[in-house]
Amino acid sequence: MKKLYTALCAAILGAGMAGAAGLQVTFNGSDNANWTADGTAEVSGGHLNVTMAENNGKYRADVHMKNGEYSLDATADRYVAVKFIGERPNGNMTLEIDNGGSWMKNDAGKDAWVGKPQGSVMTKGGNTIYYYDLTRSPQFTSSVNVTKINFKIADCTVAPYTYSIDWVKTYATPEAIEADKDWADDGAGDIDEAIVAAEPVVNETTGTGYTSLEEALLQVSNGDVILINKNQTLPNSRIGISRPEGVEEFAITIKGNAEGVSIIRGRNDLNMLINANAKVTFENLAFSGNGMTPEKNFMEVSGGAQTTFRNVTFSGFNTPGNYAIQAKNNGKVHLEGVQTVNSDIRATLFVGSAGSSITGDNSASIYLEKENSINASELTNTTPVALLFDTTRENKILVNNWDAAANFTSAVAGYAIVAAEEGGLTFEIRESGVESVSVENATVSVYSIGGVLLRRNVAAEEAYDGLPAGLYIIGGRKVMVK
Repeated sequence: MKKLYTALCAAILGAGMAGAAGLQVTFNGSDNANWTADGTAEVSGGHLNVTMAENNGKYRADVHMKNGEYSLDATADRYVAVKFIGERPNGNMTLEIDNGGSWMKNDAGKDAWVGKPQGSVMTKGGNTIYYYDLTRSPQFTSSVNVTKINFKIADCTVAPYTYSIDWVKTYATPEAIEADKDWADDGAGDIDEAIVAAEPVVNETTGTGYTSLEEALLQVSNGDVILINKNQTLPNSRIGISRPEGVEEFAITIKGNAEGVSIIRGRNDLNMLINANAKVTFENLAFSGNGMTPEKNFMEVSGGAQTTFRNVTFSGFNTPGNYAIQAKNNGKVHLEGVQTVNSDIRATLFVGSAGSSITGDNSASIYLEKENSINASELTNTTPVALLFDTTRENKILVNNWDAAANFTSAVAGYAIVAAEEGGLTFEIRESGVESVSVENATVSVYSIGGVLLRRNVAAEEAYDGLPAGLYIIGGRKVMVK
């Protein structure tokens, strides 16, 4: 039986951790004094088990360490890691650290670890370790005494609204976390990293094994997590995933195990259809085109469905005039860590309706049909994402909420991606040659050759005053400043 927050406090009350070097909490009932959680929670089986509370349609339950003290070394304890059984809830997870009276901030004086962790590691049992780099705060130097720690786990809008934390620990490097990922923190009887099942596909939520992904999807329910242990070749038919009638919400996750597995195309036609407001997350997987040369897209997301591709690779897709994924009819696709390799396709993603988005490190291509655009946030890619678009479109904004043109490149001959004056990214004609020109009397904007806005709406005669010698885009033309 899960106990309320106050009961949790009483259950784990014990001696403080004053002066403890480093951070290592396994929730074994004796080492987690001063650690509490919001919502409904209990410590059992070596885990902190939490049920989140709802407020205005969103769920939240934070984890706290109060009235304790840990001494963290800037080198040995640079990364704080938290292991979830399964995954963390959908939404934001922000770390807050108090070093003796004030919350640690970044260089700009704002919270240093907002929104999402700096990285994650998957264990052999399919659990996930998330970690934060404490040096994002300039206050984390030498040795820091930590008196409060908060993991703010909030804005969850997709079930399940529960989670279990196995341990919290500090490490010197991400490599050390990787090496320690299968740590049996509860001793010889710890079964957290036991392989879930030998079956090719396992529903982790119900514990049921299946011979194929198709079979597992026939019995899937809202909130279920499907683990693929062996490569899955799709049937020579269309697999559909949709919200069942009478069900208010239907969200599932399909993920690969730590060994790396593929979903393989099995049809020279549309092979997967996600529609009817279903929410599907694919992660830690590879999709293989299987060397087929169909004239149809591989997957369609439509009818209000939402699909996330996280840490996913597309390879071997040979459909030069088509796409791996097509979002249309109110379908939305989110790309996060998507790579497209060894493929001959027009684009990885066709955006035919509003609301699709991209974040993280992606090496892919996107076609923005008609007036559609894509939302971007927290991009880290060094290989530009290629954009295809209709040059006659009235809506000139291709990318919303992102001003760094270097993360994108135009796949349309004769055009460049540049920052728009009103915000976001747009396109303009790329000059075929580079020449030294004088700037005529007008108001112009100045961009770096990489598309970064340097000056906005300045008098033309002042446009290049003080600019270092080099190549710029001034008034829509490439200009060599000497």
